[in-house]
Amino acid sequence: MPVGERVLSLARQLHCMTEECDTCGRSVSADEAIRRETIGDLDTDRWQTLCCPDCGARLRTVFVGPD
Repeated sequence: MPVGERVLSLARQLHCMTEECDTCGRSVSADEAIRRETIGDLDTDRWQTLCCPDCGARLRTVFVGPD
């Protein structure tokens, strides 16, 4: 699969993603999540951390790929 198609596939998966927050129990869609920079040496142009909008807990770190 070419890189462009792979990035589009990941973007579609992220759009449909719903995570349950382990801290407060809220179900959070990717659209509702707060996006923050990652911790450590991950490239912030390629990775984002999704956090709960209610309590701020980290839900998932996702690959967002190049523009």
